Amino acid sequence: MNYYIILPSAAKFCCSLGWKYAHSAVLIGITNLTALMSLMYQSHHIHQSHTMNRGCSLKKFLVISCLCPIAGNICYSKAYEYRSLFIAIIGRLLIGFSSTELLSKHIILVFQVKGDATTEVARMKMAQIVGIVLALVLGSFDIQERRISFYGQSFVLNFKTMPGYIMAFAWIWLLISFLCFRFPAEEIHCISPVEKRGEMSISASEHEDHRHYRIDSNYLLPGIHSRSFGENIPDEDDQSISVYNPHLSIKFGSMITSIQRTKKLVMHNVALPVTLLLYGSVNLIMEVMLTSSVIITSRYFKWSVSHTGRALSLLAALILPVHLVTSYASTKAGERLIMKKTLVVMGIGILFLINYEALFVLCKDIHHLFRWESTDSPLTTYYDWNFGLAQYCSSATVIFLSCIALEGLSTTLMSKVSPEKLNKSPVNCSVIGPMLFCLCRFLGNTIIVIVGFSHRMINTDMVNSLAFILLGICYCCFHIVRKHFFFLKGS
Repeated sequence: MNYYIILPSAAKFCCSLGWKYAHSAVLIGITNLTALMSLMYQSHHIHQSHTMNRGCSLKKFLVISCLCPIAGNICYSKAYEYRSLFIAIIGRLLIGFSSTELLSKHIILVFQVKGDATTEVARMKMAQIVGIVLALVLGSFDIQERRISFYGQSFVLNFKTMPGYIMAFAWIWLLISFLCFRFPAEEIHCISPVEKRGEMSISASEHEDHRHYRIDSNYLLPGIHSRSFGENIPDEDDQSISVYNPHLSIKFGSMITSIQRTKKLVMHNVALPVTLLLYGSVNLIMEVMLTSSVIITSRYFKWSVSHTGRALSLLAALILPVHLVTSYASTKAGERLIMKKTLVVMGIGILFLINYEALFVLCKDIHHLFRWESTDSPLTTYYDWNFGLAQYCSSATVIFLSCIALEGLSTTLMSKVSPEKLNKSPVNCSVIGPMLFCLCRFLGNTIIVIVGFSHRMINTDMVNSLAFILLGICYCCFHIVRKHFFFLKGS
């Protein structure tokens, strides 16, 4: 919720501080930097901890992850009173440390019964979807400005500051819950030596043929390794890449060696890098569409930011139905074919997004494409001869739903093509995926900032500047998927 709740109001927040609408991409995207740092620390914390009682250390980490967003949200809201964008950025950086997706999955593995682990992860995913919708709805409420005094401190409550205070209160409530909750003293499912050497069969979720994959009993989820369940069993096929063991920390402890080993495992099969590329590109496109929606609708259609926020919440409500439809279709036709067709649909949606009226005007002055424009006000506010509203809404919906479908397909395919040795590695797909997700979201917001602050005539129309970038990314993904279509299948 913390990431999406400011999407509707970030542009107005920057405007009230005397900055351009494009600064909203800075406030939204800067959180991904500290989220990436948090994920790196979580990965190190999970794979370096080998004690049987990890409840205390996990609880301390969760408490810290609550304190940072409490301070960050208060700083973000107070920045409006102090008229300081710097304080708002500091607050958003602190909010990024609240990212605990990887740690949450590990807690499920450690303290949840085996048979319910996959169900609990699915519930966590559904809770994330509900949180996105709820965040966009709460961030769209426009209230009259009020000033409240609390213990000598003055707080301004309005459309711009309310999201920060709402999330600060939510994190305080969550912090109290963590402090009152007692983690189990020991892991509830210790494995005996006999059980440890056995194998269990699990059904791969959303696979096209519902095949059953056999994995070691130490691995409850694809790509997540819990070492406290027993000893590590060396791989008989390739002794050069051994399973992570604390006694081998001297040999494989350096960062360079770990990166090289992970790179070798990722590039072992061409299907995995292609899937990772698609996963990152889809999240980049989705981030560009979400962040730029408030700027575009305000500039071209004079929408209020609360109106745009409600429209985004309606789109977010379609996430779960799209996942269900995609999952059913993949069982009939396969992930690869659905992925290829969805990329074509996304490309058509981007082509329909292009502002052809502005492109026609720009072509008439083609000799001055890179002329410097000193004015900060947008020079082009027309959109396709008065049909732009229907065109933008329909094309944005197609692109957004295609991104949701491709994200689910790439995640499912990633679990199928990931090598077993990579799953046993400390840096596996459960670590690479969230890191790539944060990095691509940051790159998407960086693109908006660059386009928004460009004073060249070719970038005076934001829709076309973003649409052609997204079209190039979509075409590259389609070309790579088509080229390696045969190899995009599970082992």
